[in-house]
Amino acid sequence: MRKWNGLLCAVCASSLFLSACGGGAPEDSVIPAVEAGGESSTETASGEASGASEDTETQEITAESVREQGEILVLLPSDDLFSEEEAEILTERLDGGAYSVEIEYYDEDPELLEECFSDAEEDGVRMILLDAVFPEESLACVREARDAGIPVITMNYGLGATGYALGQVITDRHDPVLTLAAWYAEEAGEESRYLILTGEADGLAGDSITAFRDGLRKAANVEEVLEISAEAEEEEELYEALSEAFSEEDVDTAVCCDSSGVRAVLDVLDGEDLTDIRILCLNGDGAGEELLDGDIDMAVIKPSEELAKQAAVLASAYLKNGNTGTAECMYREAQLLYYDSGTEELAALRQGRKAEE
Repeated sequence: MRKWNGLLCAVCASSLFLSACGGGAPEDSVIPAVEAGGESSTETASGEASGASEDTETQEITAESVREQGEILVLLPSDDLFSEEEAEILTERLDGGAYSVEIEYYDEDPELLEECFSDAEEDGVRMILLDAVFPEESLACVREARDAGIPVITMNYGLGATGYALGQVITDRHDPVLTLAAWYAEEAGEESRYLILTGEADGLAGDSITAFRDGLRKAANVEEVLEISAEAEEEEELYEALSEAFSEEDVDTAVCCDSSGVRAVLDVLDGEDLTDIRILCLNGDGAGEELLDGDIDMAVIKPSEELAKQAAVLASAYLKNGNTGTAECMYREAQLLYYDSGTEELAALRQGRKAEE
């Protein structure tokens, strides 16, 4: 696998391109679960606004009741490198005293995510921190949790609505994807032909694909040959389409929208004994091992450390004061990761800082 070695420029300033948290309060949400910076109790929000029974103990969401019940549930999409970092930070910052942190993984399975939320209600969990990768299913779960009296803080992808979560710490991928596209055009040389492999969560990848194409609009040396949907194809047909693209269409770069696409491309390349295909990933959150192994040239990933730290701040503020003291939605810029084969380690590009030689 060809690697990009050497220095890479710093990522651009953060933007609010992602609108996953945009819009006003949902139509059926008269009172938000917790107003940012306000003093209204969630008992009023979940009781009066949703018509929930006032004599149900789980409808009482206060800082005191959270401390008394004691358990904070952290739901992560996988046990990958970046989710593990979130787990470590959240446990370190929130576990102890009158409450404890429980880590569970829902394996990027929306049905298992729903089960985790249902179990949390039955077990009397008092707060949930969710790394959300399925906005639609996550929103439904958060709404039910709110109605059951369980406050939720989300990380990574936004819910697409406000008024249900205590806070949403959202990954903004737009500018890093633009920068990735610019690097690809620079490294492509005189000519490069690429394919885009979409994943099962095409809706999430749509904005990133648009940004990637926008970043290449003025690049005359690169050409998009085809777009393949991993969701629409059976595995055998998908592998055949990829193999044909690499051998007959002279494709030298695969742009994958998620980690499952990366693994499909790697399977095909191993079978064809191809080593010069460049792999880029627009969402490498679940591809930590592939990054560590040097299989991916460049990936945009969630800023797991920043997401976890901010979520811990919001949770701590709520536990102490009964409100987060902030607006519901906040954004953290994604990171670009590449494998430096010279030092055999991952290099992260953070805003305002260049990698050192």
